[in-house]
Amino acid sequence: MFKLYHNEQSINHLTNELKAKSRDLDKLEKKKSEIDQQLKSKKQENAKFSREMASVEKKITTKVWTKQHTFSYNS
Repeated sequence: MFKLYHNEQSINHLTNELKAKSRDLDKLEKKKSEIDQQLKSKKQENAKFSREMASVEKKITTKVWTKQHTFSYNS
């Protein structure tokens, strides 16, 4: 009977500990999900800026190329 009581107490303690760890895990998973969403948003923003930068670089390259060839034809 003594052993049974202590085993039940141990089970109750471990069950409570497991519930606490499950709550902690849920909090961490929620935080991870929020951070993953922020990361996804930042990656999309980065991709947008990269496309814009490539477009600007292309325009600059075209203008420089045009000016170089205009200059060489006029010389």
